[in-house]
Amino acid sequence: MNERYCTTGQFEKLGHGFRQHCGPTALTNLVLTLRPEATSGAGGAETPEDLFLRLARLGQRRLNYVNLKLPFRLGGTSDLLCRSYLRAALRESGLRDAEAGPRRRATPQSLRAALRRGSLVYLQLRRHPRYGSHHLLCYGLDPDGSLRLADGWTDEPVRLAPGELGRAWMIEISLSNK
Repeated sequence: MNERYCTTGQFEKLGHGFRQHCGPTALTNLVLTLRPEATSGAGGAETPEDLFLRLARLGQRRLNYVNLKLPFRLGGTSDLLCRSYLRAALRESGLRDAEAGPRRRATPQSLRAALRRGSLVYLQLRRHPRYGSHHLLCYGLDPDGSLRLADGWTDEPVRLAPGELGRAWMIEISLSNK
């Protein structure tokens, strides 16, 4: 699996501009990782920017993602509707061998168990000291036990101990080998 580390900064000036778009960025990293060739368009493979626009628009059409930053945390990707957004993005991207599980609390134990099964994990952080409210993708566990994350802010892996996530939710993305 070729892990991808696209950033929100890479996409913020596309179209009319994007705000609160960590969710579509995490989905772009997920699709590019699971299907490195992305999808074929008439002119060949889709660029990361084209894929992001397609996935952001999918979220907007479904009302899973709102391209606004308003007071009281209004805007961005809905935590509660995120699983349906993930499932639609996987389906639309032709990733029929990947399944988004239920949204549940992310504990160090549940994260480790999902990653040991070979799953990827979509994380939703709340009031994190560094990230605040933020969506990101977890690729795996490093030998030292830290999580290897695509945080959407840097174009390389970020590492955190599972206990550093604080109040977080997770959606396990399981991969079948059909």
